Amino acid sequence: MQNQPNTTSSSSSTTVDRHGIIWIEDPTSTTLSSSQTSNPIVDNDFLSGSQHFFDIDELLRNLIGQKDLVSREEFKPGETIYLCVRCQLGYHEDSYLYINNRCDQCQTNDKITAYTLPHHLSFDDYYNQGISAFNHKNYEQAINKFTRALSLDPNHTDAYVWRSDAYIQLGQYQQTIEDCTQIISIDPDNIPAYVRRGFARLSLEEYQQSLEDSNRAISLISLTFNQTDTNSWLSQAYAQQGDAHQALGNTNEAIENYQKSLDIVPNDDLRAKLDALNNAKNHLFEQYFNQGVTLFNKAKYQQAIEKFTRALTLNPNHIPVYGWRREAYIQLDQYQQAIEDCTQIISIDPLDIPAYVRRGFAHLSLGEYQQSLEDSNKAISLSFNQTTAHSWLSQAYVQQGDAHQALGNSNEAIENYQKSLDIVPNDDLRAKLDALNLTNANNRLFEQYFNHGITLFNQEKYQQAIEQFTKALTVNPNHIPAYVRRGFARLSLEEYQQSLEDSNRAIRLISLSFNQTDTNSWLSQAYAQQGDAHQSLGNTNEAIENYQKSLDIVPNDDLRAKLDALNLTNANNRLFEQYFNQGITLVNQENYQQAIEQFTRALSLNPNHANAYVNRAFAQMELGEYQQAIDDCKEAIRLNPNHVNAHQHLTNANNRLFEQCFNQGINLFNQDKYEQAIEQFTKALTLNPNHTDAYVWRSNAYIQLDQYEQIDLYQQTIELCTQIISIDPHNIPAYVRRGFAHLSLGEYQQAVDEFEEVIRLNPNYADAYVNRANAYNYLKNYEQALNDCNQAIRLNPNYADAYINRAFAQMELGEYQQAIDDFKEAIRLNPNHVDAHQHLNNAKNRLVYQYFNQGINLVNKENCQQAIEQFTRALTLNPNHTDAYVWRSNAYIQLDQYEQIDLYQQTIEDCTQIIRVDPHDIPAYVRRGFAHLSLGEYQQSLEDSNRAISLISLTFNQTHTDSWLSQAYTQRGDAHQALGNTNEAIENYQKALDIAPNDDLRAKLDALQNQVTPSSQVSTNILTFDEFYLDQIVENQENTAQVNKMLKILGEDIPKNIQLDVEIDNFSKKPEDNPFEMEFVFQEILDILLESNEFDIDASYDPIKIEVLTDQAHENIESLFEEADHEISTIDLLQELQLAKEKLQARDYEAAIEKFNLVLNHNPDEFEAYYHRGIAYAEVGLYSNAIRDFNKTIALNKYNAEAYFQRGMNYKQTGDYKQAIRDFDFTLFFKPNHSLAYQNKKQLMNL
Repeated sequence: MQNQPNTTSSSSSTTVDRHGIIWIEDPTSTTLSSSQTSNPIVDNDFLSGSQHFFDIDELLRNLIGQKDLVSREEFKPGETIYLCVRCQLGYHEDSYLYINNRCDQCQTNDKITAYTLPHHLSFDDYYNQGISAFNHKNYEQAINKFTRALSLDPNHTDAYVWRSDAYIQLGQYQQTIEDCTQIISIDPDNIPAYVRRGFARLSLEEYQQSLEDSNRAISLISLTFNQTDTNSWLSQAYAQQGDAHQALGNTNEAIENYQKSLDIVPNDDLRAKLDALNNAKNHLFEQYFNQGVTLFNKAKYQQAIEKFTRALTLNPNHIPVYGWRREAYIQLDQYQQAIEDCTQIISIDPLDIPAYVRRGFAHLSLGEYQQSLEDSNKAISLSFNQTTAHSWLSQAYVQQGDAHQALGNSNEAIENYQKSLDIVPNDDLRAKLDALNLTNANNRLFEQYFNHGITLFNQEKYQQAIEQFTKALTVNPNHIPAYVRRGFARLSLEEYQQSLEDSNRAIRLISLSFNQTDTNSWLSQAYAQQGDAHQSLGNTNEAIENYQKSLDIVPNDDLRAKLDALNLTNANNRLFEQYFNQGITLVNQENYQQAIEQFTRALSLNPNHANAYVNRAFAQMELGEYQQAIDDCKEAIRLNPNHVNAHQHLTNANNRLFEQCFNQGINLFNQDKYEQAIEQFTKALTLNPNHTDAYVWRSNAYIQLDQYEQIDLYQQTIELCTQIISIDPHNIPAYVRRGFAHLSLGEYQQAVDEFEEVIRLNPNYADAYVNRANAYNYLKNYEQALNDCNQAIRLNPNYADAYINRAFAQMELGEYQQAIDDFKEAIRLNPNHVDAHQHLNNAKNRLVYQYFNQGINLVNKENCQQAIEQFTRALTLNPNHTDAYVWRSNAYIQLDQYEQIDLYQQTIEDCTQIIRVDPHDIPAYVRRGFAHLSLGEYQQSLEDSNRAISLISLTFNQTHTDSWLSQAYTQRGDAHQALGNTNEAIENYQKALDIAPNDDLRAKLDALQNQVTPSSQVSTNILTFDEFYLDQIVENQENTAQVNKMLKILGEDIPKNIQLDVEIDNFSKKPEDNPFEMEFVFQEILDILLESNEFDIDASYDPIKIEVLTDQAHENIESLFEEADHEISTIDLLQELQLAKEKLQARDYEAAIEKFNLVLNHNPDEFEAYYHRGIAYAEVGLYSNAIRDFNKTIALNKYNAEAYFQRGMNYKQTGDYKQAIRDFDFTLFFKPNHSLAYQNKKQLMNL
């Protein structure tokens, strides 16, 4: 980019030339002045190595060549030139820069005393370093310097400008955008910032944002007083706009902006781009235009319109294209669009005659006769004295004639038709003219019939009058008074509907008339007539509305009195409407109770309003008052047998009442309230006699009550139906009832036979197919069940039970997706179907399980890519299935190992999803840490490893997490090594090896320890600090061994054994009471300094700093002692847990439960206590309590196969076989060789 800011430092007292060279007095002769020392020469960034040297001759040649600097001849003996080049040169902090034996004029034999350079540079130093690096095209170094400068002055816009230019040079456009945005936040009117940001966004293909920035720059420039200074930016902004528009396909806008740019600042490259764009545009325009003409000639008008439209986007002022597109619109009867095209032509050329003629034709086709007349008149006025316009003139006269004829101006129509024929003879038009002349003759005949009708009406001969008016209307179908007169005659004969039709026709014709003032009297009469007809038909509101319309046109005292009387009668109706509408509003607000009250009030005013009953029924259904809803629906149907909503709501209410009774029955059954359950099942069967599950549940209730005689009723039903069939072998209901009885008794094959006979007698009986499919499902003949359900659906596509039974069969055949689709269809048909909702979830779970197992098998076969697809499908159905995320992340990692595909990012995403579902999932943190480590994201890897270690430390039994803990420490060591933290890396590798020995890791640790020399392990800071506390350490030297032992106990590696409480007892005093306080404090301070990498020599002698560190050390030691106290209580819990296990082994279950309760009161997350207490509960028959404990165990440790197995055994005891099978499946997943889980699952599957 151009126009960089001023490079002169504004605040530093040190002289800096634009090559970045500083002159310093000889340090051997004088000390540095305060002004020199206050402005640092170099900083630690520049001091990065000691092997570099200066090409002094070259530097001096550059130096002497500048007019504003001293020459070589002015150098005085005894002085040394210190040069500091501000780019890419550096030395260690304790190094110094000097020149010796390089310059004859400046040579000196004095040794140079090393000066420690000041620790920080000023803003101007960094700023000028950045400019020097930029000018030497070292853009990365320049960015670094400008960044440091901005850290000292975040609001210095010039520094942002320089850095943004450096980013652009490196193609780092996103960073350019950020810098320009920062400039704008400081100076919202900074024109170059908008232009630069627009350029960066253009380079990132963010065209819309680039346009916005360019527009803003142009807008700001337009507001400047002297725009000459901004011409370069203005030209660049227009050029960028052109590029953005071209990229977006806006060719015209691109050309316009390029031209504006060139008008400001000529540019050959831009001129060539503009010429090429214009040529391409013209060529493309011709192509679209010719294609449009070709398509038009082939009668492909819509495609032609598309081509013409594309051509017009390239040349919006091309009249022939508008003309062709107009004709295409007319061919498609799209007259409004044709009008718009004609109007556009006229705006370009106001004398274009065809445009006026064709627009007149379009208006005429739309019934806009006045506008058509205006356009035709304009065309005629332009056509005179133009021989070439004769054809258009003739057409204009024809259109005028058509418009006049439509308006009823027959004479004017005849005149214009004749003028057209005089110009261009036309047989069709001649025929139309002759017909119009004939129409005039018919008008005379019309008058004869009409007047005769009026005479007969006045004589109250209404039927004869109607006949005459009808004859008159046959001659003139648009005569308004004839319709009104005939309507009155029909009203007098009580032919109300026909009267309404006549008055409606009259009103419609009046609305189309050009001058409605002349028809006001007839319009008022038509509305009054409509009001009389509606009142006679009982349509009070419509009558009132029409009377009012009549009075608004022509006031009338008699009609006003009639209207007032009708309004009084309608008061109750309005009150009814008020209550009814309030009820509707409350229903929409789901305030059903108050809605019922409003509908009840409405019905008290009008008890025969079917809609009020229907809406009250809906509100009652939403409140679960199904019986009341049924009663209201039946009343609505009595009032209106064809009321669709009433029938629909009645069906829904019946279904809901059935589901309510059925579900209440199940709940009562589960509460051992069998008699009440039987009542509910009986009510349900009254509503749906074909629901086999209700029969089954009721029979089970009878069995629980030892009422086997009720079961005998099924046998009696079979016998009775058999007798009926012996008399009437074609009695279908008898076969159906006998089939249900067999189903209820579990005699499924006999049920199949019965329904088969029903199908033989009636092949279109859908219920029979569904019931036979139900029996087939019980017989595990799923293919036959599928066939029957398919046939039932063919017969009745809206049969929900058919979809449900087909779904059952598909589930058993492993076709879970098809089953899911069928359950969804059943729910769509019957949203309240309980079985459908329940089994839909079951089918989804099975499909998830299928995908999940297939994925595991594919991983084991090292086919990881297909495995990922299966796990992904499982997660689509169940986004919270953490095990699927775990396995998929493993597959991603294996792909990376085997095929060198970088899929670590997917691993990170999967582990993040696992953590979202379960924030305590240790493996997820470890795997994500590994992925971050592999991507070089060491800090994130450290955070994940730390989190995993923290979670493991909170688990009571860490044995099962040792592998993860060792891996976390190893990863943490790798991250620290990559970050250069050697001591931390060694420490973590050692911890990993202490948990899980590993030869490779041991070799890595040995190699790392060999690299560390004793001199590099202890810094000057620590030695200095050691001296500060030397006297305190010597005093307590005899206690060092004990102190070290204490420190080990208080560190991270506290031994987990029973002797711990004894060791801590010996050193349980707080630091302020402990005679070895100084050693503790000193050791802790050393740790703080090492961890923070704080090696500030001056701070080592600063008493204030020492006091702060000492306070922090005290706090840390206090925390360590608290952790030690916690360990003592933890050991007590260990003893209690062990005692509880001993009680359990001794079969003293109640005592064991008490002990486990004690442990859990102190540590609610101790999963072993939940697990063993669950076993104790199961032994004493408290299966529900046991299940709760195993649920908690699994929540705390979801990989515990035995917890799943024990929970499955308890589900088996409670009769919940599906849950039991599911838990046995989980057991086998985590422990495939678990024989007891396999045996129990097989046993339950056979049931």
